[in-house]
This record gives sequence, C-alpha cells and structure tokens, in this order.
Amino acid sequence: MTLSLQPTFPVEIETRKQVLVYEAETSARRAVRKSKAFRFYVLEFKGRKQQEYDDFEPTFSSNYPGKTIEWLNTVLDASGDFELDSELTWHPARNNLLDYAFSLKRQDPQVVVPPESNALPFVPSYGYDVKLRKEVLISQAVSYLRKASATSGTKRPIDLVFRARSLAELLTMEQFWDYHYPCRQISFTEPVLNIESEWWIDSNFKWRVIGENLVEYSFAVREV
Repeated sequence: MTLSLQPTFPVEIETRKQVLVYEAETSARRAVRKSKAFRFYVLEFKGRKQQEYDDFEPTFSSNYPGKTIEWLNTVLDASGDFELDSELTWHPARNNLLDYAFSLKRQDPQVVVPPESNALPFVPSYGYDVKLRKEVLISQAVSYLRKASATSGTKRPIDLVFRARSLAELLTMEQFWDYHYPCRQISFTEPVLNIESEWWIDSNFKWRVIGENLVEYSFAVREV
C-alpha cells in the first residue's frame, strides 16, 4: 500500500531513541541504549474534502496497527516503509471540509554516521533558554525552616534552537546528534557569554518542516 497524500505544512517530526541515563555527582555518565534512532512524523491534513478522507479511512483501518505502508516525500526526507503510529482523528472544519491527522513511524532506523569531530557543527539561533542548575538535597520542616546542601557544582542546561535552516544542515546535525546522544561528549561554545565547555546531548531531536528546504530543529544539551 502506497501513501500518496500530501500533508499540510508545517510538519512536526521527532527522531527518538530509547535510552536509560545514569549520571554521578561527579558528572560521570553511563547510559544503556535501548534502541537505535527512529523518526516519527505527525501528519495533519487541514481543510480537505470529505471524499479525500473517505478514500483514506479504509487504508488506515486495514493497516493499523501492525502493517506497513510505503511513503515517499522528498521535502520531508521520507522514503521507505512506515507504520501507522496513532489513531486517525478528524473534525469538521466547514461544510464538506474536514481536518484529520495521524502519525507515522519509519520502520527502518537511522544509519549512524560518525562525524569528523565532536564540535557542534552549526551555531544556534537566538532565543534559546539557559538555566543555572545544581543537584541539591533540601529538607523543609512544617515551620518552613529549611536545610539544604549542594551535591554538584553549577551546570548549564540549554535548549538549543536552530531556525530557518536548510534540509541539508538538518540532516548533518541529525547524524551528529545520533552519534553523540546520550554518552559521547560534544564541544560547544555558547556564543553570547562565550562559555567554552564540554556538553552532553540530553534529549531527542525535534524538527519541523515549514516548506521546501526550510526547516527548524531543536535539542537540549547539558554542561559536563
């Protein structure tokens, strides 16, 4: 079965791994990688004629769950076999027009490509969030008297964002993320405060396709 429908932009995509991470107070990190990286696509179809939905519903019913459908979409860098990964939801938009949505999971995992270095290859866009964080132990009495102690030094978690980028850049960064997450350190100099340090990648890789060759993406890093 081949999927030929074109979703409404923007399209939300997430490249995910199942990992278990253990980090000591000294920032030494161990992790168990439970899976390779897989892509998940959230597809929305807005303002579509009811006939389009009626034609697709039997395909969904006969293939969800457990069966695969073939899909090719160069703008979304999607090709191969995909599993339907969610319920099919819809609601009436206007007379004879529907909005509907479902999710796909790519059946084959991403191929890990070792990068040339551990330095973050692209500079993030402005607008990311930075925090100052310590691991602490706090106890508080009923009277609100508090005792506290720090079990680590100050670390900076940052949610990096990359806006208005090309698909080629995104694919390079996705490979960089896949190789390093969760247990290989990366080098990154925070451009505003000029903080040069080693970092862990600390989240899945989220991206959004806004149009042809126009994407944005994000992931979290944490200072070692």
